Amino acid sequence: GYSDMQRHVTGSGVPYSSVPSSSNYPSNPYNPGVRHPSSFTAYGPTQGLYVIRRGPREEDTENQKSNVTEAVAPDREQYNKEDFPVDYANAKFFVIKFYGEDDVRKSIKYNVWASTLRGNKKLDAAYEAAQQKPRACPVFLFFSVRRVEFDKNVDYWQQDKWKGSFPLRWHIVKDVPNSLLKHIILDNRKRVTRSRDTEEVMLEQGLNILKIFKEHTSKTCILDDFSFYEVREKTILEKKAK
Repeated sequence: GYSDMQRHVTGSGVPYSSVPSSSNYPSNPYNPGVRHPSSFTAYGPTQGLYVIRRGPREEDTENQKSNVTEAVAPDREQYNKEDFPVDYANAKFFVIKFYGEDDVRKSIKYNVWASTLRGNKKLDAAYEAAQQKPRACPVFLFFSVRRVEFDKNVDYWQQDKWKGSFPLRWHIVKDVPNSLLKHIILDNRKRVTRSRDTEEVMLEQGLNILKIFKEHTSKTCILDDFSFYEVREKTILEKKAK
């Protein structure tokens, strides 16, 4: 899915357990892609829970959707609007990489995100530069999943150190296959699907990606798995409290 930054706040002191962040994850080689058909939905060993790259929504789509209560999942009507504009004279685009969907679910639920310290500074500078332009210049974030290391538990849930966060607003929430994006080449001659966290995408390529996201018809999305991740979060927090 994709969202746009509203305002960046460095050192906000938001509790780590409630704010998603790409700084939660260690450096790791990854297979690029916005979404991947494979998923890992089983809980890990007793000492922790594995990172989950994708929830169980493809296993039984109708059943999953029926289990998402209105009290848990956001109103779907606020996303993927047909009248959402995709043509901008000025705009900035960045790719956000993440390993698992737990934090993306939180980002959608709480409208917040944070990158690494370096990534935060980069996004903050981009936001401030956009504010100085004479015409409106939104800052868009494209969220893309990485490969999971299944031998690593989600130990980052046990950390309480926080270095900053920024609010954002989600506009498009879809499962977009990597195959629709890999033809887009960035100025550094890399495919956009091989971007690093907080890597900038230039205007022409960014607008192209934005149009692909809007026009793609997706039968599933992370909203289908909100109940699953709510239960998972509760389990993680209970294990942390022990």
